Amino acid sequence: MRGVNKLIVEIKDTENEYFDRAILFLKPDKAITAQSELDQSARRLLSAVKNGTPYKKKRRVWIPLCIIGAALTVTAAVLIVLL
Repeated sequence: MRGVNKLIVEIKDTENEYFDRAILFLKPDKAITAQSELDQSARRLLSAVKNGTPYKKKRRVWIPLCIIGAALTVTAAVLIVLL
């Protein structure tokens, strides 16, 4: 039998008219995470499902900004050399 040693987070009040409970299976490497953090993450996931928005990890905005900054720096250097 598979899944005997799975850890779960059960949300008993989903605040949804159709679903009474939600059961989320915890990743094995996250088993030591604090219960409050697990509860918050589970609520965020259910909220995203409720609102129809995709649940994604936080995007790293600084990477595109660094690329744009580097491109502007190179462009400025080329203009300085040419002028």
